[in-house]
Amino acid sequence: MVCFDLFVGNNDRKPDNLLADEENQVWLIDQGNALFYRPRHKAKIQSGIPRLRSIEEKLDNLFDLPHAYLDHCKTWQAIDQCCERISNIPDYFIEATIEALPDDAASREEKDFLMNFLSRRKKEVASLFEKYPHLFPALPSR
Repeated sequence: MVCFDLFVGNNDRKPDNLLADEENQVWLIDQGNALFYRPRHKAKIQSGIPRLRSIEEKLDNLFDLPHAYLDHCKTWQAIDQCCERISNIPDYFIEATIEALPDDAASREEKDFLMNFLSRRKKEVASLFEKYPHLFPALPSR
């Protein structure tokens, strides 16, 4: 979950953003604060491309809201496995998903930037855990 949130820039993960079924499968819901993050309330962040540039520049900029699970990252095995899955998402899948966005959801410039952002990000997610250890206090150093 944390790996995915770092990939899509979701800053707002809390218990009510998860669903669990009777087989203990967890479903991540409410991605409203991911990617371009266009808040309905006044926020300190700039939405759209400036937000994505900001979180690429420094991961700390992602967390203008509390993420309830950063301190639950305790083993590299799980992180490595999830980051590998993310890194293997084909660019054509990312591109097709972005192209399917309605034109009123994102401009052509935003779609192009988003494609490049996600293509870069999928390769960098794993390194973020090592680059920003203060965000993951329970994760041992390698």
